[in-house]
Amino acid sequence: MSTTRFYGWTLLAVLSTIYFLIIGTSFYGFGVALAPMIESMGWSRTEAAIGYSIFALSMGIIGPLIALFIQRFSTRLCIFVGGMLTVTGAMLTFYAESLTQYYIGAGAFMGIGVAMQSFLPCSQLVATWFVKKRALGMGLLMASGGLGAFIVAPAFSWLLTETGNWRYLWLVIAICGALAAVLAVIFVRENPADIGQFPDGIDPDAEKSEEELEAAAAAPVVIHRDWKVGEVIRTYAFWIIVLVATVVMASVNMVNSQVVLHLTDMGLTATFAASALGIQGFLSTGGRLLAGSLGDRFDPRKILVVGLFCLLVGILILSIANTTVLSYLFASLFGLGFGMAVVAYSTLLANYFGSLYFAQIVSVLGFVSTIIGASVPVLAGFAYDWLGSYIVVFLIISAFAFVSMVLSIIMRAPVHPVESASVAS
Repeated sequence: MSTTRFYGWTLLAVLSTIYFLIIGTSFYGFGVALAPMIESMGWSRTEAAIGYSIFALSMGIIGPLIALFIQRFSTRLCIFVGGMLTVTGAMLTFYAESLTQYYIGAGAFMGIGVAMQSFLPCSQLVATWFVKKRALGMGLLMASGGLGAFIVAPAFSWLLTETGNWRYLWLVIAICGALAAVLAVIFVRENPADIGQFPDGIDPDAEKSEEELEAAAAAPVVIHRDWKVGEVIRTYAFWIIVLVATVVMASVNMVNSQVVLHLTDMGLTATFAASALGIQGFLSTGGRLLAGSLGDRFDPRKILVVGLFCLLVGILILSIANTTVLSYLFASLFGLGFGMAVVAYSTLLANYFGSLYFAQIVSVLGFVSTIIGASVPVLAGFAYDWLGSYIVVFLIISAFAFVSMVLSIIMRAPVHPVESASVAS
C-alpha cells in the first residue's frame, strides 16, 4: 500500500473549485443576467426563458455523448473541451444583438460546455476515488456550487449596478470557464490505481480492526457490484430517482430563471431579489454539506425525503412571498432542501449501482430529467405572459414534489440480477 498522502482530497479540492467557477457563474449567474437583458433588448419573458431552457436542455441531452467521451478519452479532456465551448458560448452572448445569437451562445454552446465541465465528469471522479467517504465527497463537491450561487448572484448584481452593462457578466463567465479548463489539465487524475493508490486511500486487503468492522456493518447500503446501464434501467429504484431528479432540476431551473423576476413583481427590489437567490445558494451549500456529512452514516434515502419536504414547502412559500421575511424563508427552505436532495440522490445512484458505469447511468438520468426540467422556464414565462402570474407553475411543481417524496419513502435498494438468480436457485 502506498504511504503517500491520499491524492483524492487534493483532487476533490480542485474539482470543487471547478464546480464553483462553472455552476456559480453559468448556472446561477444566468438568472441574474436575464432581467437586464430583457429590458435592454426588448424581449418578452417567454423569449428570454427559451434561451435558458435551451441551456438546460443542452446540458441534459448531451449527457450520453459526454459519458462516451469520458469512456473513450478522459474526464480531464472532457473538462478542457467543455471549457472551450463555455468560453465560445459566453463570448457569443457578450456580443449578442439578436435572440438567435443569444440562443446559440448562451443556450447551445454554453449548455454543452457547462455539462462537460460540471456534474457528470466531476461526480464520476468522486465516485471513483471515494467509497466509504462517497457521500461526504459528493456533498463537498456540490456545496461548492451552492457557495458559487451565494457569492456570484450578489456579485453579478453589484457588477450590473456599477457598470449598467449586462454584457460584462458573460465576460466573467468566459474567464471562469477558461480557468476551470486549465485547472483540469494540471490536476485531474482519472483513477487511484493510476498513481498506485486505492479509493479512500485504504487498501481493501488490509486487515480491519473490530471498530472498523462494526462501523462498516452500521453504514448505509453500498452495493459492491457495478451494474450495467441495461440492468439499471430495469429497476424501480432507478426510475424513482429519475423522477426525484426531474422534480429537483425543474424546481431549480424555475427558480434560477424566474425568481428575480417573480420577487420584483411581488414588490421587492431587483438587488434584494438577486440577494435572495444568493441566500438560496448559500443554504443549498449547507444542505449539501449536511447531506454529505450524514450520508455515509445514515441511509441517504431518509436524507432525500427530508430534502424534498423542505423543497416543497419552500416553493409554496415562494408563491406568496411578498415580504422580506417570506422571501428569506423561501430561500432558506428551498436552498436547504435542494442541497440535501441533490447530494442524496447522487449518492444513492453510486451506492446502488457502483462507480464503473456511473457516468453512463447519470447521463441516462440527466437525459430524461433535463428534457422535462428544461421546459419549465419556458412554461413559467408563458404562464406569466398569459396569466400574469407564476402560481400555476408553482402548484404543479409542488404536486410532483409531494409524489416524489412519497415514492422515496417506499423505495428499497435494488437486487442485482445475478444475486437474485442465486437466491432463487
